[in-house]
Amino acid sequence: MARQLRKPLPCAQCNARCCRYMALKVATPQTEDDYEDMRWYLLHQGVRALVDPEGIWYLSFDNPCERIGKDGKCLQYENRPQICRDYPRKDDPCESTGTLFVHTFHTPEELDAWLRQEQATVSP
Repeated sequence: MARQLRKPLPCAQCNARCCRYMALKVATPQTEDDYEDMRWYLLHQGVRALVDPEGIWYLSFDNPCERIGKDGKCLQYENRPQICRDYPRKDDPCESTGTLFVHTFHTPEELDAWLRQEQATVSP
């Protein structure tokens, strides 16, 4: 019987980027108050605002999984949560092959610069 070769996990290529933060979907900012809230979030250590290619916004918290080893491998791979087992989904890119987000904001200043640029492209 021929031995089936397993496709290697890409985690070693990127040191398990997806296991080093959590991202929660948030409402897309629309008003100045919404952007003011976003600025406040960005003043906190380890918080980023992310925007995916579809324009969906997320708040990201840099907080690694407690089960990730120094080598980037899961220490309890066989008992990992379902969300980990399902990632990446068929249509979703894996972070080892690139980025999932078109915009990443680390500071209120980065967000403000992006807003100015967006307003400049909309204004005549």
